[in-house]
Amino acid sequence: MPKYGSPKPIADHELSVATAIATASENILMFGEYMQELMDENIIEARRGERIDGKELNKGALSHDDIRGNTFIMLAAGQETSAGVLQFILLELANNPVSQRSLHGAIDETCGDGDPSLWDYENLINPKMASMLGACINQTLRMTPAVVEIPEAVPSK
Repeated sequence: MPKYGSPKPIADHELSVATAIATASENILMFGEYMQELMDENIIEARRGERIDGKELNKGALSHDDIRGNTFIMLAAGQETSAGVLQFILLELANNPVSQRSLHGAIDETCGDGDPSLWDYENLINPKMASMLGACINQTLRMTPAVVEIPEAVPSK
């Protein structure tokens, strides 16, 4: 039996299509409210002349909708990139059971037998990235880069 998983679904973890749509709609509205609050805070800071990065203010460059749209694209792109990396890591580990067992052992060594919901990720991130987990992530990114290189000019041949 796997240590961190089970073939049986978690209790109360069934989701109907109607519930999924309702939850997604609610989260989209919550995201919109969050973005509006964030923009309002930044507008107030800009009106006061406060800038954390020390750059000059550029008034009227983007509308609220432009900023919200750009933020959504950045968040979605980050999510998509992370999901792609995880997909390729799982594929590579499925094809390499020896590496899979080595990674499992490294995670157990770093985290111990404690409940994963109680792990302190702030204190575990550096040891994890210096272990087999970091090696798996870096190797996957080397083999299947999340962002492909786009040349500035097309070579003649």
